[in-house]
Amino acid sequence: MESIMASAQEGYVLRLDLLRSGDIILESGYKPHSEIIKKKTGSNYSHAMIYLEGTIFESTKGGSVFTRVPNRFYVKNEEDLKVIRYNGEISDEALEKMAWHARTSVATTYSVPEAIRSSREKKPTTKKSTGQFCSRFVAESLHAGGIKAVDNIHYCTPADLEGADNFSVVLGTVKRASPAEILHADESKLHPKHQKATVEWTKKAKTLLRSLNGKAQTINDIYQTLIDSRNPKIDKAIAKAMIESGYTRNLDDDKLENPYRYDESEFSKLLKEGRVDLNREVRKEVHITRLFIRNHEANRRNKQITGEMFRVLQLEYEVGVGNLIAIKDRMDTLISVCVDMNINSSSVEVARQISSAIHKALSE
Repeated sequence: MESIMASAQEGYVLRLDLLRSGDIILESGYKPHSEIIKKKTGSNYSHAMIYLEGTIFESTKGGSVFTRVPNRFYVKNEEDLKVIRYNGEISDEALEKMAWHARTSVATTYSVPEAIRSSREKKPTTKKSTGQFCSRFVAESLHAGGIKAVDNIHYCTPADLEGADNFSVVLGTVKRASPAEILHADESKLHPKHQKATVEWTKKAKTLLRSLNGKAQTINDIYQTLIDSRNPKIDKAIAKAMIESGYTRNLDDDKLENPYRYDESEFSKLLKEGRVDLNREVRKEVHITRLFIRNHEANRRNKQITGEMFRVLQLEYEVGVGNLIAIKDRMDTLISVCVDMNINSSSVEVARQISSAIHKALSE
């Protein structure tokens, strides 16, 4: 992660209310490789991310393609972040295609050689490998929705994206952080913990599957290669890696970190004190619920097609069910509190729709 997560009392964060899906977020890093990138490309920015479905997607040198919670990081200086936006309109269908590309790219390995090739004056014209790096990932995600930010989407730099003719800077999207916002950014360990677990087991899985299919990159690739192999020893080894990484044990982490979301009395108390934003609580669940339901349907089909012979697929199914139940519990808590407090709003209705959709998905 490029951001500075120190105990400084001052910092800058993104204005989430001003962000739109499809926005490119550029970040200035301070690590040695970041300084090299900035110097070589003549830009203040060494990292590029894309904002979709209320979250940030990125490809990082220390991990792989993953998501970053928008309000869980801050930077030292205002100019360390820049948001640029496509000048035209982006349809809902295009955004859906971008998000699908981003979501299905999660766990794709970061490729240092490919990143280096992108900074050369004479860049390759054809893709050398399927590995990702930050600016390629952003450009390819946009292209999935029909938007070509740069001529060479496979070999581009944050500086290339910054200079995209069809994008403009969005003013006012970076603000000075309050002490509470800095504390909020620093205190959460859940997201990095989940990311670390995912990177750990997928890396082992890719190594185990290399002899069968060297192209396996994403989680979907891993599952499909495993299904095609019908190899019980590899299945057992990957299942062990999933469990040992902690990937299957993260289901209760949010309950421990944010107990108010599952406790009506605590939620009610915080809501009365103005410390809970109903719209935000519901909005952040909308897109992830769609994805989790779609994944649940795919996981269920995989189990049926394979006759439930793979332990790995069973574990993924159980994790998916647990995630959906957790969302439903959060929405049911919110709904119950709002009914008791006689609060009627569009957010409450959306929460009901989410709860109903999850109930239907788990009942089929």
